[in-house]
Amino acid sequence: MPFLMSHVLPSGQHDEKPTPSNTIGNISMAPNLAACQHALIHDMILAGYKNAVVARTANCRASSVRRIRANMRCYGSTKAPPNGVGRRRLLSPPMLTALLDRLAVKPNMYRDGMVEFLEKEFETTVPASNIGRSLRSARWSRKTARRVAKGRNADLRDYYLYKLSFYLSY
Repeated sequence: MPFLMSHVLPSGQHDEKPTPSNTIGNISMAPNLAACQHALIHDMILAGYKNAVVARTANCRASSVRRIRANMRCYGSTKAPPNGVGRRRLLSPPMLTALLDRLAVKPNMYRDGMVEFLEKEFETTVPASNIGRSLRSARWSRKTARRVAKGRNADLRDYYLYKLSFYLSY
């Protein structure tokens, strides 16, 4: 007796193999609902239809309608927000903008001074390594900050314009 696998047809022709993204054990999952189905389910739920009626109309399962109803209750949308990836931020965006504003005034601040500033302003302890990582992601460096600070120095700017005045423009 020949051994048949679930994804091989008896005639010897191969059917599409289940992929790891749409299988759980031996059970293959249904594809995601289309955007038009989400819109239809959303409108029918708001109109007050029962789960079974919505499922029959949208051509999906009642469990999908229950899940979408729960998503609408929790998130205000038919889809739940995606889960974030990567490391959690200890330095929030308002903290980073406050730190960058402070560094625009005092570009020669050391990391421990930045830690003290954030503790004083936001009452949270942020490690110096996280501050460095956040500044790097904001494309801030001490070298460029010094260059910008020099450009803001009125005496140096006047001296530069004085030196330029010796050159003739045609």
